[in-house]
Amino acid sequence: MIINSLQISILGVMKNIFYDCPPVVEKLDNADFSKKALINLSKEYHEYVCNDEPCIIYEKKFHKKRFRYGFDFSFGPSKLNYDYVNLQMKMHPIMHYQFGINSQMNLDEAEAFNIKLSLRFYSYKNELLNDMDYAIGAFPSDLHYKYAMLKPELQFKYQMKVWKIVPFASAGLFTNIFLTDKGYIYNERFDITVHFTSAGTDKEKESWNFMIGGAGEIGFETAFKPVNLSFSLFYENFLAHPLRASNNLGLRFGYFLYF
Repeated sequence: MIINSLQISILGVMKNIFYDCPPVVEKLDNADFSKKALINLSKEYHEYVCNDEPCIIYEKKFHKKRFRYGFDFSFGPSKLNYDYVNLQMKMHPIMHYQFGINSQMNLDEAEAFNIKLSLRFYSYKNELLNDMDYAIGAFPSDLHYKYAMLKPELQFKYQMKVWKIVPFASAGLFTNIFLTDKGYIYNERFDITVHFTSAGTDKEKESWNFMIGGAGEIGFETAFKPVNLSFSLFYENFLAHPLRASNNLGLRFGYFLYF
């Protein structure tokens, strides 16, 4: 009852304001008093009584936050380079696989700019037996590298909608958090073991427990809400002691829900 009385009072005030524009006055009885409806009525009134000047609408817009959640699968060649003092080795690229979950939030109303958070898991296993090329010469050694890790990642993403296809490009940073620690080099001649990561004693600790890297991605998504698919090409690179210029390249397929 109070709301109805208030609406009737507002309606009377508005009819008095717009009295010199009969078309607008007639529409007031059926107006829903929403922001959009009142803006449209005011614009129509302006065009009726002042048609020689453009109508300028001063409206403060608040963009709605939209979220997407999903998972993805990645695969491609991964290459590790080792460089410690005079000990330099390059391992042959092997296939690696990653599994991840991610979320995304828009930063503007058009959803062109977004921020994306991901958490991925992948494992790596490679070995090179008696085939070392050192900076100071060659001698028999075996290289074994095996680890599993989590990879939190933060990316800024730009996308544009083309009908039902959404091309995108993104770039950001990630860190490798080791879950296992089994990488080492064994020198048979001198019976010495050098560990890639923090295994064994402090003396053998030759690298950090985590590594910072950069990532980039280009691809496209489908725009059939709420279920969408994503296809992309990605590149990752991380530089940390004792790994140098280690990188991953591959394809990524994702499935996500949009809210």
